[in-house]
Amino acid sequence: MTFVPLLLLLASGPPYYSRPIDPVVDGDRLRHEIAAGQVEAERWSATLRLYLELGELQKAPELVELLAARFPDQPTFQEARMILLSFAGRHDEAIAVGEGILARHPGYPTIRANLGRVYLEAKQRARGVNLLLAALEQGPLRGEDWKLLLDGLGMNGPRPEQVVSTLRLKMAERPDLASLRYVMVVVLTRLGRYSEARDELTRSPSLAENPDLRRFVAHTAAD
Repeated sequence: MTFVPLLLLLASGPPYYSRPIDPVVDGDRLRHEIAAGQVEAERWSATLRLYLELGELQKAPELVELLAARFPDQPTFQEARMILLSFAGRHDEAIAVGEGILARHPGYPTIRANLGRVYLEAKQRARGVNLLLAALEQGPLRGEDWKLLLDGLGMNGPRPEQVVSTLRLKMAERPDLASLRYVMVVVLTRLGRYSEARDELTRSPSLAENPDLRRFVAHTAAD
């Protein structure tokens, strides 16, 4: 009997039954379901979301293309295609796909943040920042999206203090946008201007109830 060395087994990775996704197995299953006319969009949407959450979407380009072609009006599959196009540096195509999703499915919860990331990758800063602000109006941002938003506003540029004056101008133009007030508190906290941040919270008490903002301020104050 031949035994496989333990190190070789470990290097080969866990078997499929212990992993929730596998591009080869999933691709074979999808092609079989397509041939049999038994593709369930909801189940495959959950599978693609898992690829995204695990950071493995790039390993499944064929899966994404098959699903996007099969369900051209399903936002989950089109969003995944947009992300893959952006990963490949095909930003114009990715933007076209993303804007199409936004036009047809304006309530889709993740499209603004993800499309904003695509625009920022394409060096189209203004549209990217505005989309991330719009995403913040809908709900909390991911940590990496906060970083992109602050980078887009210039917090890591040569004059981070200028971000405050820019935000004050925007707040005067759009006093209805809570996201601008959220970002102002975050920027002031990041700059160590805590009394001004508290003043903003005093002027807009509802901001203090925002869990995303509360976590960010607490984390920054602890650094």
